[in-house]
Amino acid sequence: MARKYLMALQKTLFYRDWANETLPLLGDEEAIAKHPEYGRLRRSLYKDSFLFSDHVTPDMLEDLYFSNTDNMLALEYLKAYYMLTNNREGYAKLLVKLKNNEKGSE
Repeated sequence: MARKYLMALQKTLFYRDWANETLPLLGDEEAIAKHPEYGRLRRSLYKDSFLFSDHVTPDMLEDLYFSNTDNMLALEYLKAYYMLTNNREGYAKLLVKLKNNEKGSE
């Protein structure tokens, strides 16, 4: 499916260069892993299937961060979620977990 759309984008004025650069990556897992943007995004993917619901948002974001601690975006969204929902207990537990995780990696 991606090949179909990239080939169509090759015929456009503004996306031609991007499509030409991206097309050779299709099917080449090693090249994707080495790519600065696509490799980072691939490593940040959620590994399990899930159904989204408001009550699982913190769990999902926590899983995303702790499965790949380079995924700072997931951590920032998790902190913001706790602040916006005024969940001080959840935020405090997160800070403790982060501190314990930091100690464990030393």
